[in-house]
Amino acid sequence: MARRTPVPLMAAALLLCLWVVTARSGSVPRFRCDEDYKELLTEIENNRNLSIVEINRQLGEAVGDQRESLEAMREQTWDDEEGQRAQASQMWRDCIRAAKGKK
Repeated sequence: MARRTPVPLMAAALLLCLWVVTARSGSVPRFRCDEDYKELLTEIENNRNLSIVEINRQLGEAVGDQRESLEAMREQTWDDEEGQRAQASQMWRDCIRAAKGKK
């Protein structure tokens, strides 16, 4: 089985947007919307996990103000993921509308 290379988050999001924007009404297959959405969510989660692991590693070595800053960064990582999930959800809804031929 071939190993699949992960698509960078921004590239996947851009491809989904371009797919929806340039498609004729009703020409986007719904399964494509669902696959792209799942891929985006997976990439968002992977990015969050990698960030948290790195921040936690640095926290093990940090003291004082640096530690507080890293803890704030860790919280921001969770907030960023929530925002990215909301954007992905909106892109998915736009894609579904294009798949159904609605404007």
